[in-house]
Amino acid sequence: MFVDIITAARILRSCATYESLCHGMRLHLYLIKSGQDTGLFIHNCLLQMYVKCGSTGDAHQFFHQMPQRNTFSFNTLIEGYIKSSDLNSAIQIFNTMPMRNTFTWNSIIHSLTKCGRVAEGRVLYQSMPERDPSSLNALMNGFLCHGHPKEALDVFQESQSMTGMRSDPFVLATILTICSELLALYLGKQVHSQIIAGGLVFDSVLSSSLVNMYSKCREMDGACRAFEAMIEPDEYALTALISGYANCGKLDESRLLFVRVRKPSSVMWNSIIAGCVRNNREREALQLFIDMKREGMKPEAATFTSSLSACASMGDHKLGQELHAHAYKMGLAHDIIVSSSLVDMYAKSGLSQNACVLFSELDKPDTVLLNSMITAYSNCGRVDMALQIFKTMPKRSLISWNAMVVGYSQNGYAIEALELFHKMQILDLRMDEITLASASSSCAKVCSISLGEQIHARAVVVGLDRDAIIGSSLIDLYCKCGDIEDARCLFEGLPTFDEVPWNAMITGYAHHGYVSQVLQLFYEMRNMGVKPNGVTFIGVLSSCSHGGLVDEGRRWYDVMRYGYGIEPVAEHYACMVDMYARAGLLKEAEDFIDGMPFEADEFMWSSVLNACKNHGDEALAKKATERLLRINPGNSGAYVQLSGMYAACGEWDKAVEVRRMMHDSGIRKSPGLSWINSLKEMSV
Repeated sequence: MFVDIITAARILRSCATYESLCHGMRLHLYLIKSGQDTGLFIHNCLLQMYVKCGSTGDAHQFFHQMPQRNTFSFNTLIEGYIKSSDLNSAIQIFNTMPMRNTFTWNSIIHSLTKCGRVAEGRVLYQSMPERDPSSLNALMNGFLCHGHPKEALDVFQESQSMTGMRSDPFVLATILTICSELLALYLGKQVHSQIIAGGLVFDSVLSSSLVNMYSKCREMDGACRAFEAMIEPDEYALTALISGYANCGKLDESRLLFVRVRKPSSVMWNSIIAGCVRNNREREALQLFIDMKREGMKPEAATFTSSLSACASMGDHKLGQELHAHAYKMGLAHDIIVSSSLVDMYAKSGLSQNACVLFSELDKPDTVLLNSMITAYSNCGRVDMALQIFKTMPKRSLISWNAMVVGYSQNGYAIEALELFHKMQILDLRMDEITLASASSSCAKVCSISLGEQIHARAVVVGLDRDAIIGSSLIDLYCKCGDIEDARCLFEGLPTFDEVPWNAMITGYAHHGYVSQVLQLFYEMRNMGVKPNGVTFIGVLSSCSHGGLVDEGRRWYDVMRYGYGIEPVAEHYACMVDMYARAGLLKEAEDFIDGMPFEADEFMWSSVLNACKNHGDEALAKKATERLLRINPGNSGAYVQLSGMYAACGEWDKAVEVRRMMHDSGIRKSPGLSWINSLKEMSV
């Protein structure tokens, strides 16, 4: 049977899988025997067949046997090397090409950016004789995907003068994505205006990118307008809007959007679950996880990550262990992101040993997991182990530095935290809201207002002074250093939708005994529609305690429990005990302690004992002293307070007896200490 060149070419082009390679090779042999294997056209068809079938070695050998080659020949072999992940060989062929077309340049640039060699891609892009939107978009996406949005923006700005770059919808969509990553709302609005002025059609890609940009920049009015202007809103835009509302603290609006979707995708489920976690509504997040499974949706790594984060926030290690088992059954337990979340959950739940065991089971922990282990060790007080991991990390990210700074700060190593922050400054490392907030918190711990003001200035310079986390940390700093007026001025300039700044200001007022200001601010918070949380009520109850407002304190305690569904924790119970004790309601204080779901701690019994001294209740004082010594046998304060009470009542014999018991037990009164600020020479 005779096969002509045209038919042979058609058959060769149909050979596109490894299984069809043998058919292509037989046809190649037939062409040789029939003397039809000559000519550049059929040679290119054969070369393309070998590449499509995945036989790069045969393609390489045949290419070098070809008597003639054109640009198509080179491009085909380059494509083969790229498909087989042999980029270096592709570059070698590229460098030997006598002529290159746009396809050639774009293929290499795309490949370089995909494998993270974006700097090389940028050099190649700059040497292109004619740059086009495709290569620009590939380069920008490369920088963006590898965590360098600023460099991606630089590349665009270098190419703005070139024809077509400012009007290509894919380029503009990428720029909008860059704006969303950089939270560059002003630039995003400029791009939006440019699209309108240029008369470009708002296709689904551009429209979705606009919704995403406005949502991430928390400009929800703009996001809604862009969404409503879409003829057929797609999943990406709707997911961006759901996440945007959740990020702005408007979870109810986010959930309302979600429930309107007939069949939410896994991405939407993950977004709403993550939104609940970010808004401290962990139980809702876990209920959504259950609902997702009931709907027949398969949980993904992102689903487990958010759900485990909810367990970590609640301290519910039992539910976390159930999720661990479920992830294990689905083959996701050793996924690097899920593993990091598991480590974090165990660490925050006080099960550091479980975190260490899980960590030891993993073959190749990456930077993300090592960061989680720094946090895990820090959360259980093992700062030395956290520091060891930090020092031995092959590559440290911003999160690594932040984890170590936070670890130092939360474990009382404020000076070390500030020294590490100072080192970041010297190395000119990028800082974010976590870095600055942790450094500010460390300044608050050592009452260093001068360093705190420098950090405040740095936040202003980098445009993060209105960030809720940094603002709250700075409010705490100014309050602890006694500068209430500056703290209030800072508070007034922060966004009002987040409860964190409100809590910081309420707590600051409470620590300084400004009872009326605490309650006034609390009323304003509720009127603004900001939902108080457990931290808010600690400040409110503490103020009621110090102000002697027993009825007010009882009312807000009940509102917290039954109005907002917030279960009291040790701090809330301590505030109530202290409130009753300060008011002289010792029987109520004792009854309240007896009704608690756990044993009273040292602070609670100390409050009761101090009140007994003021009101002469000898029986309860003895009980309080016994409980204090049971908790801490070396508590000198319990002996001193009981002795002082007897002395105040004129019962000197009993006072002397208590002092003798204290002496016989080998317990000494802790001396008072003073300290001075030695941080003046440190400059951040």
